[in-house]
Amino acid sequence: MKKFLGPMMLLMAALIWGSSFIVMKNAVDFFTPSTLLFVRFALASLFLTIIYFKQLKTFPQEKIKGGLITGCCLFSAYYVQTRGLALTTPGKNAFLTAVYCAIVPFLSWLFYHKKPDSYNFIAAFLCVVGIGFVSLDSSLSINLGDLLTLVGGFLYAIHILFIKKYSKDVDSGAFTALQFYGGTILALIISCLFEDITIISLIKPEVFLQIFYLAFFATALCMLFQTKGQQTTNECNASLILSLESVFGVLFSVLFYGEVLTLKVIIGFVIIFIAIVISETKLSFFKNKIAVSLVLCLLFSGLSVSNVQAEENWNLNAPYAYVYDASTNQTLYSKNGDSKIYPASMTKVMTALVALEHIKDLSQVITIADYDLEGLWEAGASTANLAVGEKVTYRDLIYGIILPSGADACRATARSLFGSEENMVKEMNNKAKELGLTHTHFVNTTGLHNDNHYTSVHDMAMITKTALKNDFFREVFSTRSYRTETTQHFMAASILKLHWSKKLNIDHIVGCKTGYTSQSKSCLTALVKSQNQDIVCVFAKESGSAKYVEDAKTVMNYCNKNYKTTTLYKKDDVIDTISIKDGVKDQYEIKLPSNVNVFMNQSASNEDFSVSYKGVEEVVAPTNIKDQLGKIEVKQKDAVLYEINVSMEESIDATTFAKVCRFLLNNFLYIILGILVFLIFLAYFIRWIIRRKRRKERRRKKAQMRKRGY
Repeated sequence: MKKFLGPMMLLMAALIWGSSFIVMKNAVDFFTPSTLLFVRFALASLFLTIIYFKQLKTFPQEKIKGGLITGCCLFSAYYVQTRGLALTTPGKNAFLTAVYCAIVPFLSWLFYHKKPDSYNFIAAFLCVVGIGFVSLDSSLSINLGDLLTLVGGFLYAIHILFIKKYSKDVDSGAFTALQFYGGTILALIISCLFEDITIISLIKPEVFLQIFYLAFFATALCMLFQTKGQQTTNECNASLILSLESVFGVLFSVLFYGEVLTLKVIIGFVIIFIAIVISETKLSFFKNKIAVSLVLCLLFSGLSVSNVQAEENWNLNAPYAYVYDASTNQTLYSKNGDSKIYPASMTKVMTALVALEHIKDLSQVITIADYDLEGLWEAGASTANLAVGEKVTYRDLIYGIILPSGADACRATARSLFGSEENMVKEMNNKAKELGLTHTHFVNTTGLHNDNHYTSVHDMAMITKTALKNDFFREVFSTRSYRTETTQHFMAASILKLHWSKKLNIDHIVGCKTGYTSQSKSCLTALVKSQNQDIVCVFAKESGSAKYVEDAKTVMNYCNKNYKTTTLYKKDDVIDTISIKDGVKDQYEIKLPSNVNVFMNQSASNEDFSVSYKGVEEVVAPTNIKDQLGKIEVKQKDAVLYEINVSMEESIDATTFAKVCRFLLNNFLYIILGILVFLIFLAYFIRWIIRRKRRKERRRKKAQMRKRGY
């Protein structure tokens, strides 16, 4: 049993480290990288100090400097990796970081003149090929997040060389603690100089739990597992087991983060994993049947999971993208769909949506006040160029919010409808909750940057979809230019200005709202048409406006080429039946209230889709029209595409016997009381009859006695 304890500890370390990529991805949405690493390293330092306190007391003073320097290198690797994680997926971050295994031998060659063997050269070549499959797009350019991750991997390789240089003849646990001391100090300095470290005071409980997991489990505990595990496991098997961290990283990302993998990326992951195994083991593990079985099982289990989730590659530029068919309520594509982004002026879609729900008369005239323009010029906000004292209608203001992205129009709308911008923001957040948006929070109506003003591309698509249900909003959203009703003030859509200035072809964009801040980068929520379907697409953190215009066209072209609208089921098709208790009918048929149309990939089959009823199995007569019964789910394999609410379409009366029984049951108390009253009355009546009869009898006897002379 003891011989399996070491490998199991190493496997647990790889498993926890693999899961940490998802936790880091979630945590980095709330923290800046240095501040996140400061908290993580500080807590890890505390835990490691407790574990290795005795060893630290006797640690050689001349070796302390080396430990601190190594820790600063460790922080640099973590920092760059975390920066990359914010711009790529956890799965890619896990595998691309792991290429340090193939880099180390070549750095050793450079610094220690130890020439790599043939296995190292093969592993390096395979790593380059694998990176190309994972990171390069059709234009052979690499995503910034992937590039930063590779730089992080290079720094990890340098960190390993530092460990080799400075950790000779010292306790490994104490040396690890010193590394985190050095990393904590450097993280604190950078956080204080370049980031807002006070955000630590705003840590939410769920975020603190993530940090605790990273610090204790993914750092202190894993270091302990690695140290103890390697003591009873040979070097070859230990490196092989620890290299599975990247496989676990992808598995967790696919299963729990929802990462979508293309076939090209899967091939890249496999090639990189093979390179890591070759570099770490020289393929000597083939002598160990258990090790071979372990690798093959994990690798193929990862591939099987990935294939289930894999979807076609849309070749979009945006690191954050969401494509949604608003006509059939289907998600067609998601890339980092629930990750935190800053919406910039896309915020104004929600501003206009909430405003339209409260405006009673679009022709009502509003006078622009000083409050509406206050601080906008200093903040660098885009405006509709409204002037103090100018009279405009609510119709003008909605156009001013969407077309020129006017912060002044937002302020005027908020003041006139809600009394202040703060009050309108409350309504916007309430609307987000009503729509079930869990990754959205607003601080202002304009989209000016605030760390606590955020959304996700998924949530932004849902906001846009909801707004497009309003006919007037759809009209405004699709308009390129407008003149105000009273002052003939000309307004041009932001996308039209891009067409004028950059000669971009925007014909494929039916309507849109653009956005940009230095933090959000270029972003867009747009409506395009494909085969008469309303396709909402949201792109965030683009490198420029030309990129999101190109992405919108890519979406339209891809849908036109690869998708088709299909009617799977027709209106009134029977889906299920439910029982009717005490009714004149025993059963009621659940029918489709409308056609079930899906926008499906042409390579898909109708058999991949299904409908099922989820709701009450029995109703009690009598029933009323519009009584809610449940929902009909439209699925593609196991994924729910959308739901249709189902209600009673006819009234079903109860049987006469059931009516009588219910009358008796519903009036049981009154009936019992009535019977009691009746019985009491009857008893008194009988008693009265008897007493009357007795009185008559007595009178009769007295009369007879008088006749006889008594």
